[in-house]
Amino acid sequence: MEHPANRGARAAALFRAAGWHWRTRGGKQVEAVVTVDGRTSVVVHPGQFSAVWTLYDGVHEWEELQFCFGYLRPGDHFVDVGANVGVFSALVGTRVPGVRITSIEPYPPIVADLRQNLALNGMDVTLLDCAVGAESGTATFEVLPRDVLNRMAPAGSADTSAPTIAVPVKTLDALVGGDSPALVKIDVEGFELNVLRGARQLLSGESSPVLLFEHCGHGAAFGITPRDIRTFLAELGYRIYLLDGHLTPWDSDDLPTTPNVVSARDIEAVRRRLREPTAAVARPPVKVKVRYRSSRERAKTRAGPSPTSIPRSALDRS
Repeated sequence: MEHPANRGARAAALFRAAGWHWRTRGGKQVEAVVTVDGRTSVVVHPGQFSAVWTLYDGVHEWEELQFCFGYLRPGDHFVDVGANVGVFSALVGTRVPGVRITSIEPYPPIVADLRQNLALNGMDVTLLDCAVGAESGTATFEVLPRDVLNRMAPAGSADTSAPTIAVPVKTLDALVGGDSPALVKIDVEGFELNVLRGARQLLSGESSPVLLFEHCGHGAAFGITPRDIRTFLAELGYRIYLLDGHLTPWDSDDLPTTPNVVSARDIEAVRRRLREPTAAVARPPVKVKVRYRSSRERAKTRAGPSPTSIPRSALDRS
């Protein structure tokens, strides 16, 4: 009810949320197509938290996505590490014409949903079904009850009941090669520093990207402290800024006061670009349309061919 995207349309948001909970009561299997501002469509199933949040708010991670919309320009390369079902990738790709996107997600069932959402929006995206880490190889991936919490399995994980799978791991340096991104979004549930360690070449280059990453304490499961992250970035000339609407510098070794942060080597260049007018920025109330698919439509979707319009770069691209 208080989400900024729903300002001016609180009743409609409440009605959408109530309708979703009524239809999914008792564990019923429901499928909806959510369309945001007439531009972006996302398929929603129960248990897909980022997709359900899109049904609630349209642009749920408001500050994070507004930063992406305001910063990215046509021709820029946007890398989405931990893409999940593709909410970020789809919203960015449909709002910033001509932006080039690499979406990275290691868990096969979610990769299938990611591919479906990208195809639904007619997007030409490089989709990589691997994890990203400090070095290439194979690692154990932990599948948790909330899909947005899936992560690389920490050493000595206390949750021995969580299912695990083996996934290929590549470094960001190897995956992007010479195609330096303008912006890298990283949401990997505490594994962010390991992703950054595998991008040292990229972060040290002249065309170093701006970073948008989750920084809310999940790294403790991997023995990573806020000081470790700040120190690593500082060695490469990066500084951390709060996603508070002002990009306030955060130089403390404590956890920041916003769950996601921006890091850049030249924040004034970032601020100049954000001041440029762009139609990509979302304005409240964000228009959200929900269409529930019938059982016949769901069966047809499941039986249909897999989308082939989306290039899947080989994992040995490097």
